[in-house]
Amino acid sequence: MNESVGCKTRNSFAEKAEKENPFVSTFVPEHVRTCEYAGYTPREGTGNDNAGMHGRPRAKADTSLDAAQKLEQRARRTKKARLFGELCSKVLDAHASNSYDAALLKMSEKLVQMNPEMYTVWNYRRAHLAPILSRGGDEAVDASTRELAVAEAALMQNPKSYAAFHHRKWVVSAGFCSLERELALVEALLEADERNFHGWGYRRAIVGMMGLDRGRELAYSRRKIEDNFSNYSAWHHRSVVLGLPAGGLTGAVIEEELAFVRQACYTDPRDQSGWFYHRWLTGKLLVAEDVRVAEAEKARILRFEIDMCRGVHELDPAAKWPVVIARGLLTALAGLVDFGALAGASGVGVRGEDADADADADDGEASSTAWLTGKGAAWLEACDPMRAGLYRDGLVTGEAFIP
Repeated sequence: MNESVGCKTRNSFAEKAEKENPFVSTFVPEHVRTCEYAGYTPREGTGNDNAGMHGRPRAKADTSLDAAQKLEQRARRTKKARLFGELCSKVLDAHASNSYDAALLKMSEKLVQMNPEMYTVWNYRRAHLAPILSRGGDEAVDASTRELAVAEAALMQNPKSYAAFHHRKWVVSAGFCSLERELALVEALLEADERNFHGWGYRRAIVGMMGLDRGRELAYSRRKIEDNFSNYSAWHHRSVVLGLPAGGLTGAVIEEELAFVRQACYTDPRDQSGWFYHRWLTGKLLVAEDVRVAEAEKARILRFEIDMCRGVHELDPAAKWPVVIARGLLTALAGLVDFGALAGASGVGVRGEDADADADADDGEASSTAWLTGKGAAWLEACDPMRAGLYRDGLVTGEAFIP
């Protein structure tokens, strides 16, 4: 990833996905596959504010309708609401009486397509399915296949439905479905909307059932980040994989990851997604028990990252994140280093070690942090007035200025 790497439009994601993955056209809704996206557009002053959520334009009311058309639209909605109420009443009564005939199950299927967030209706369907799945055999396989089709139809109505994803995961966890197919389905969904965190969570659930393939997951998240470095979910996925006991997080890996995320920080200093990952990495460096790095080495890395923040700040002096992160790192560094030099003393060294041994190397410590002078709570409040109280509290308590 470099400065020339931008965010593809969502349409190009969908077109590429449909060519490479046949599940896209069947699993991903038409309105998701074909809608225009703004792509990655940095926000004036504070960074990545796409139109609507995740670059998707907010739906606007159709002002072109005349009075007759508005009445017709209202009549359709009233009819749909009446049907929804009737179906709810029948299915909830059936749930209370443990009735599971075919007609009632069909009604429940219609309900979750009308509103995929109907947890109680999904629970009704689970109560019917549980004994079938527990018996196993061909009947369980057929029932699982049918239920996955119901969940797919619901997700086509709302690709970010908590209840539909939860139900699908429950069905798959019974063990009668192809996990490879599920992985292909969720990849299709994430090609159409790469920041659908429900899809990312479902991917992690499927990967957990399959057994973690660390290399595959890191390569996948890297590809998604290189497509769009403002993809919070991809950065988070990367942190989850590396943070697992089998994630292989070491001091050397942290340095490699810091080098990777620096590219995002330099490309757009106001986009917080990369900074969040940067903060996670340095936090792991400092506190993770399984990351064994000498104190002197930790101090060296922190100094390097503070200097990186200074370089980013020089590119965009009004961006708050280089200052926020640098102040947090400086606070962490104070826990490792005797900051006598910053108070006018002569030696700066790692605590517990010979301060004079590091004095020559650290003579420039004060000057290397001079760029932060005057960029305390008041400066941060001016950049980010919505979090003014947070910055004032941080100044009083001495904590890092980290939202």
